[in-house]
Amino acid sequence: MEQHILQQSLYLDIGLNIAQINTIFGHSSDIVTGELCLDAEANYKIGYVYLEQLVNNSAFQDVTNALLSGSAQLIETINTGFYHPPDLIRNTIHACGKVQTIEDFHGLCQNMLTGETVILIDGYAIALSVNTAGGDMRSVEEPSTQSVVRGPRDGFTESIGTNISLIRKRIKSPNLWLETMAIGRVTQTTVSIMYINGIVNDKIVEEIHRRLA
Repeated sequence: MEQHILQQSLYLDIGLNIAQINTIFGHSSDIVTGELCLDAEANYKIGYVYLEQLVNNSAFQDVTNALLSGSAQLIETINTGFYHPPDLIRNTIHACGKVQTIEDFHGLCQNMLTGETVILIDGYAIALSVNTAGGDMRSVEEPSTQSVVRGPRDGFTESIGTNISLIRKRIKSPNLWLETMAIGRVTQTTVSIMYINGIVNDKIVEEIHRRLA
């Protein structure tokens, strides 16, 4: 991904921000995005985005519960016009973990890659990230069929989610793209392809797609 794109400021529109995030991560299949409507009448929305294998689902649920349970008071306070909505949302979710303010896509991507959930606020070119790090965890175990003298000694498991998590935690780059598909008429086996955009030979990726298909 070209550096100037990462250095861009966030957009005012949630949809544009989500579209740009998907572009930066190559529409990777482990990106989770969504919107929460805090007020049906005013159609006041906030968005969220995170990397599925790096986030603790319980911690993420705590964040959404805090936003939804406090939505009525939040909207009422916003309507007074005396308070800055991002500050109000920060105060609403601060009990869920450390909250940071983000103003560009570089900061947003780096926070996502450490397991943070990013909150996008409609009409504001800033985002909030809250610590929800977790995901599939396992003890470090050296592969039984392959030993190394130097470098990490993590071994893969039968769980594709855990393996993706291990790779994401080692390579914290938005250029690490992930594609997931199901192959086999009967087994419908889940297969994921991970590669670093900008380094990988695109022709080899195309050949992998062709053979898997």
